[in-house]
Amino acid sequence: MKNLLFYLCLFLSVVYYSCSDEKNNTVADTGTDDVTVIQDTGPEQVADTGVEEKLIDYVNVFTGTGGVGFGVGSMIPGATAPFSMIKLSPDTAMSNGAVPFYHCAGYYYEDEYIVGFSHNHLPGVGVADQGNILFMPVTSFSDEMINWTKYRSPLDHSLEKASPGYYSVLLPDRDVLAEFTVRSRSGIHRYTFKNRESPNVLLVDLDAAAAFGKVEDEEIVIDTEKNVFYGSAKTIGDFADRYGGLKIYFYAVPDRKIKDFRLYKDLKYSEGNSLSGDNIRALLHFEGSGILNVRVGISYVDIEGAEKNLISEIPDFGFEKYRSDTEKDWESMLSLVRVKSENKRDKRIFYTAMYHLFQMPTLFTDSDRRYRGFDNQIHTAENFIYYTDFSLWDTYRTFHPLISLILPAIQRDFNISLLKMYEQGGYLPRWPMGTGESGSMVGESANIMFADSVMRGVVDWDIEKSFEAMLKTADKPKDPNSYYGGRDGIEEYVSLGYVPADKYSGSVSKTQEYTYDDYAIAYIADYLGKKEDYGRFLERASYYKNLFSNEQKFFIGRNSDGTFIDNFIPTSHSQYYVEGNGWQYRFFIPYDSSGLADLFGGRENLIAALDELFTKSEEEYKSEPTTLLPRKYYWHSNEPCILIPFMYCDLKDCNSSNRWNRWIFKVSYKDSPDGLPGNDDGGTMSAWYIMSSLGIMMLPVKDYYLIGAPLFAESEIKFNNTKLLVRTAGYSRDKYKVKRVLFNGKEVSDFRINHSELIKGGEIKVEFE
Repeated sequence: MKNLLFYLCLFLSVVYYSCSDEKNNTVADTGTDDVTVIQDTGPEQVADTGVEEKLIDYVNVFTGTGGVGFGVGSMIPGATAPFSMIKLSPDTAMSNGAVPFYHCAGYYYEDEYIVGFSHNHLPGVGVADQGNILFMPVTSFSDEMINWTKYRSPLDHSLEKASPGYYSVLLPDRDVLAEFTVRSRSGIHRYTFKNRESPNVLLVDLDAAAAFGKVEDEEIVIDTEKNVFYGSAKTIGDFADRYGGLKIYFYAVPDRKIKDFRLYKDLKYSEGNSLSGDNIRALLHFEGSGILNVRVGISYVDIEGAEKNLISEIPDFGFEKYRSDTEKDWESMLSLVRVKSENKRDKRIFYTAMYHLFQMPTLFTDSDRRYRGFDNQIHTAENFIYYTDFSLWDTYRTFHPLISLILPAIQRDFNISLLKMYEQGGYLPRWPMGTGESGSMVGESANIMFADSVMRGVVDWDIEKSFEAMLKTADKPKDPNSYYGGRDGIEEYVSLGYVPADKYSGSVSKTQEYTYDDYAIAYIADYLGKKEDYGRFLERASYYKNLFSNEQKFFIGRNSDGTFIDNFIPTSHSQYYVEGNGWQYRFFIPYDSSGLADLFGGRENLIAALDELFTKSEEEYKSEPTTLLPRKYYWHSNEPCILIPFMYCDLKDCNSSNRWNRWIFKVSYKDSPDGLPGNDDGGTMSAWYIMSSLGIMMLPVKDYYLIGAPLFAESEIKFNNTKLLVRTAGYSRDKYKVKRVLFNGKEVSDFRINHSELIKGGEIKVEFE
């Protein structure tokens, strides 16, 4: 939950960047490959060449790397593969450092300098963590080069090129072209030293971390006989610090002989070929000149795992081959959905969203199937792939429903991964990162993810075990010896029917999240035939009604004695809500729109309240377009809001959903560094855009799809063994009112298609008015 200090720090950081010298950072969009699209110049027409297009050409990897205030996207432009363990990307800074909020993922578009290139990142989640094992080519083998103010290089966006699986930049002060490509657990650095007279030197900084965070327990070994270097470092970032730190191992093989090297601890030279401790750096001087290739494998298990990962994925220095392989992987993922449009900008935004969709969670299984679990022990993944880095409070709303639909086998692995965390750590996590739990956000969102995936047909996993895990904290507090788990205020929630405001912060948000969690438990209980549990938790799913003020018509904090709080201000981001306010939590009952309508006195009254929210929101955006401060009304970059537009359609007013979805497209998504509404939150915002622009709205743990107005004239979605076509009649990009929907030739009168029917494939036809 963001407090006053957070807002003050954010404001000061915005002032800092606003007052910095403006750089020449605008690049014209020429429509060619690997060209950064900086300025969103509006719609462009796509020429029909008759040649099958490459979808990766529509991805702008710089989207979401900029933004201001709450509009910071925290994305990375570097080389990644789908869900890859390695994320090889540049880290940047201003002349006097890196403001943490703007550098959670290491790179911020408005910065002046590239600091180096590190191997792991947390993209798009607003958490300053990882960004470890930093390499930087330099042209001096002198002690002063270990200081970051000496090894950094000016950042010039006209010298950057990037596309899925590839990143390059020319470092102008040393005339070195740095290029990178990756597979899932390993990557290749290719440095072209254009000045043949200068030394070819690589700086290795094991003390590096995103936003200049804390690192400890570092180690490096230079083996000149084998001509390799390897080591490890433990990052103590915002999340990793909560469970004791995350250790990453690397193994690096250059294609030129190491001529000389120097090791440093605490900025002081140290003898020998190995060094351990804190603040470790190295300079490696290579024989010859010209192109230097360095293959690097990483692991969270051990050095041996890093070496095995490298050998299994990148056994040689064929940079272009591995780049091509990863591009094919990306093309395969992007082609799960094909859209037809003459608007080039819309296609870039769409396929960039598809690209962002597959950045997280993070592959955490080595090539030999070992992984380090929540108990910090080494395990072997049998018949599944282990993942980590789940932003569950965000992703249960849009990301996981979409993955369950288009990649059910991967969603199965996600489910099993969380069950392994439960078995090894004692409880289901809320926001697992690396080898531990961060405890971030509220609720037990894994419940909703589990139930939704089962509803969408992901059933080849231990659902009974998931039910056991959910029940463990549904009625009682966690074990006091556990550093994570449980529901805050669970005893009062069970006895009172709500979390009391006089005892717990975020009481309204917690109550609403818990009721959704209980709805998910009820679904799983019903699936497993546990009638008593089904009835009990379905009743608890209605506890949200206990915080609804019939006088105010808002969900309001309520004390232990049953009284509502005084001086309620619906636009205030107060202690009763988590990342939101009264307006933004007023409609957060996406699983029970009919029950919410009853509280408002009927469907028409609820629709009128929704109208009021969006009318006020539209006015607010016109008068205050800045993203510096949190929104008072609809706030698309904040998860409690993002399902609200779908509620119209759930109340059988789909054209209002269509209208406001189009407005959100307009104000929240662009083809530029500030092109996201805020953090992408593990693919949450991208998944919302993907499905909404296809005209298909999904509500978690609801077994139907709401059909709206597609942004595209035609689209095709691949399922396991079939396809779903979405076609239109009377289409115009500016139209949003739908007259009729047909599914496989039959009219869909309520604009709903059950999952059991949609998953069989076929054709949806949307007729515009």
